[in-house]
Amino acid sequence: MIRSIEHIAIAAKDTAGLARWYVETLGMRVVVDGGPKGIWFVGPPEGEALVEIVPANESPRAEHTRDDAGLRHLAFTVIDFDAVCNALKAKGVRFVGNMSGTPGSSTERRLAFFLDGEDNILQLVQRPQPLGS
Repeated sequence: MIRSIEHIAIAAKDTAGLARWYVETLGMRVVVDGGPKGIWFVGPPEGEALVEIVPANESPRAEHTRDDAGLRHLAFTVIDFDAVCNALKAKGVRFVGNMSGTPGSSTERRLAFFLDGEDNILQLVQRPQPLGS
């Protein structure tokens, strides 16, 4: 049966540009360099799950809200929620919606949604205990 998630895919108008955003903004590493218009794989410095960035077709982007049916966001766990949020804000990252949890707390769940370089919805998560543990 299934052991783990290997990757998720994001279709991008500029695959190299979005890969660069994930590396420069989120500190990810390049696993596969797809060149100017090819398929890229990026991932966190540690861990197995990767983000595949594939060329998008010419169709216009459909507008969605966070609760429409279908895949809606990609969540990343962090250890120091406030430090990561502040670092992303300093890089000009746009957060959307309200952050949940008490600032400075490491004993409760903390959540924040933000947009990547092509306006895909991402989420930061800090939990006192990982889900499923």
